[in-house]
Amino acid sequence: MIRKHYTDLFNNDALQCKSESVAKQTYGLTEFLVHVLKIKFEDLGNPIKVTWHTSCHVKREMEIRDAPKKLLRQLKDVELLELEREDECSRFG
Repeated sequence: MIRKHYTDLFNNDALQCKSESVAKQTYGLTEFLVHVLKIKFEDLGNPIKVTWHTSCHVKREMEIRDAPKKLLRQLKDVELLELEREDECSRFG
């Protein structure tokens, strides 16, 4: 929400530039780990199958699509199973 709507609070205000700076520096956690820190995970557990449903907020408001799955795909012992109707809203946010 901060990335997309924070600047609306300061429209035509002296803090407009600062609010834009804050918005540009706001990341989702997985986005920050993948694209800023460029973190690399290593397997420490047993092989496992998992799936991931990206929340509507992350997908639509923050426009983060690939970062969570990129983290999971780094793990050789983790098999990422795709959801059939992944783009459908789960109604949980």
